[in-house]
Amino acid sequence: YEVKVSRSDFHADVNKGKYRAYFEDCSQFFFAVPSGLIGLHEVPEGTGL
Repeated sequence: YEVKVSRSDFHADVNKGKYRAYFEDCSQFFFAVPSGLIGLHEVPEGTGL
């Protein structure tokens, strides 16, 4: 999982595709964020919240 505490940090990593580097080492990937920080529609395909 990747912990994000701000919308800008989340979107910066998603836009760069940084989270994809973890796919080789894990079978599932989740973003851990404070409740209400992002919407489910913002979570990239193949990841969870």
